[in-house]
Amino acid sequence: MLARGAEGVCQRVAKWAGAGHMVFPESAGVNVADRRTSSSLDVLDADASLSMLTRLDPICDHPRYATRAPYEFTDADAAAADLVITCGGAGVERKVRELAPSAVAVADLWEFAQFARRAELDGTGVAAIVQRSLARGVVAPCIEEAMKLRAGDDWGLDTAGGAGKDALEVARARVVIGVAGLVTFLLAISPLEEVERVTKR
Repeated sequence: MLARGAEGVCQRVAKWAGAGHMVFPESAGVNVADRRTSSSLDVLDADASLSMLTRLDPICDHPRYATRAPYEFTDADAAAADLVITCGGAGVERKVRELAPSAVAVADLWEFAQFARRAELDGTGVAAIVQRSLARGVVAPCIEEAMKLRAGDDWGLDTAGGAGKDALEVARARVVIGVAGLVTFLLAISPLEEVERVTKR
């Protein structure tokens, strides 16, 4: 659930920030084979899709993130990516590093939270990175609790999304905060001509 949420938010935030032409997120899970039989890997049943849609709805603006069949992350995926982002803390990051020795760089999404601006996150500033509706609706109500997470800490939500309402809301807020920082970071390190191509039209 966290990976799909991060993909959806990243797509949404990157487009809003004018970086949709530079950021191409793709999500996958690390426990897919453990949780499902091979015969059920091809489709996500209606109940599972509806449950996922309910959990992702506040942060993802397209149902494809909830209805897509499960996909297991592989080393081949890592070799084709510029950056592999994990969601969940140091334990998940460590597991991904072990599964994907070909990855150029692996980092937990929360590592990028430091680059997110508070005014973007609580909806009080200019919405250059995060839409004000997303900031006020998802992040602002639980920003204090979300920001208590330290680098490397467990996110408090398992990869299947099995947690209470409060934990789910905080996890969604952390996804948005991490993605806001990630997009801010990517814009800051991108060649100037890539940024100007969008901003000077």
